[in-house]
Amino acid sequence: MKEKVALKNKFKPGYLKILEGKISTKLPNAGLRAKPHIESRLRTLKREFQVIHEMLTGPNTSGFGWDTMRKCVTIENDVWDAYVQSHKGAIACRNKSFPHYEYLCIVYAKDHATGKDAQAPADVVEELEAKKNDDKLDDIPEDVDYTQIPTPGSNGEEQNAQKKKRRIQSGEDNMVEAMKEVTIILAAQLKVASDNLSKAVTGVVAIESRSKINDELLKLPSLTTKERHKATKLIACQHELIDVFLSMLDVEKEEWVRGLINGDF
Repeated sequence: MKEKVALKNKFKPGYLKILEGKISTKLPNAGLRAKPHIESRLRTLKREFQVIHEMLTGPNTSGFGWDTMRKCVTIENDVWDAYVQSHKGAIACRNKSFPHYEYLCIVYAKDHATGKDAQAPADVVEELEAKKNDDKLDDIPEDVDYTQIPTPGSNGEEQNAQKKKRRIQSGEDNMVEAMKEVTIILAAQLKVASDNLSKAVTGVVAIESRSKINDELLKLPSLTTKERHKATKLIACQHELIDVFLSMLDVEKEEWVRGLINGDF
């Protein structure tokens, strides 16, 4: 699963089919497909995310906050009125709960921690091209029967409509849950990558420090070649000794090295 969907801060090509498979497992008769149903819903979620993300991290948005309990943007009335004058698309987001904002930050907001714009130019082009042919698919329509098996015991159009709504809502919930699983996996991979990078940097620093040991020991002419090799081995095996040795004054190093060789400390 990790190898199929995770690629740095975004999904790999083909992730829609993976989501389709997970939803199909939970709702085998729903008939929800990667295209147009899941793709359309993800595009809608992405647009809503970008509107909210812009409120929280964009320029000139002082006064906006995030309610972690209600999962919605908080703002004073006067600030909000001024903001929507130039951001008409944000009107519907006032007090609207967006429970998956944090998860979507992992996927779409590459620089969320620094407050930078998360959408890359390639994303903009992709969305504009898709929007030309997909405006009518932004929301899963309620008048489409997604089940391939007729519902037995129907008592009328009202009952059928209610069942359709429940199936659609259930499909959306399962799709979001599948997205959540993917983003959690992605977050874990990002942490592993960060840890590995930290270890790699630490390793490079250690190698550079060890390479300096022999150079410093060569500055102590009273040491024999055998003593220098022994001192190099003793110091290089312990990171804390490397730091101690390299931070010493030159006049102190010879006495310290002889004490180390003789086992005085």
